[in-house]
Amino acid sequence: MKEISPDLWQTKEYKPYPFLTTHAYLLKAASTNVLIYCTGHQEELDLIQKMGGISHQFLSHRHEVGPIIKEIKDRFNSKLCCDTAEKPYTEKECLVDIEIKERTQFENGILAIPTPGHTSGGCCYLYKSRYGRYLFTGDFFFPSGKQFSTYIVTSDGGSKAISVKSLEIIHDLEPDYVFGSAFSGEPYLEVTKEFWHTEIERNIRELKCVK
Repeated sequence: MKEISPDLWQTKEYKPYPFLTTHAYLLKAASTNVLIYCTGHQEELDLIQKMGGISHQFLSHRHEVGPIIKEIKDRFNSKLCCDTAEKPYTEKECLVDIEIKERTQFENGILAIPTPGHTSGGCCYLYKSRYGRYLFTGDFFFPSGKQFSTYIVTSDGGSKAISVKSLEIIHDLEPDYVFGSAFSGEPYLEVTKEFWHTEIERNIRELKCVK
């Protein structure tokens, strides 16, 4: 795994689909380790074990679901967390422990924020580290080169109108680092307040213009 900061590690590239490259992130949160998104590399589960395991796995949406989520839960006795609209799809592989129905602050410092739009459900996760404000946005709002993009999967309930509302929700979070699940180019970007607002507002305009 690649160390991003003293409390955050990035897993190796993983291709759950031929057209998609993703990373997961191991975060040393306030009191426990957590895994955000999903990795398919067995050897990285061994590394996570050596680093103390995890208490929670946070999924951003249904496209991160695969057989390995049950293995992760069983191996680490961790709690599986996902948005309420994504629960039926997640439970095709593994029972969900924590269903996120609204903005939820966890004791370990993770703030879960429902942000549907890419699919019918979805969550972003914000963590205020001593090294910066980390925002994990899944495939909902992801790095694309040196900018950010949205991707709507209408067959899975995604919607431009709903994405606009979710972008408005995260507009004022003002992260320092943004980590997508999917990405084009860099897997994460360091952002300023001004750049973040500019990118949110540009994507909102584009979504409203495209029929």
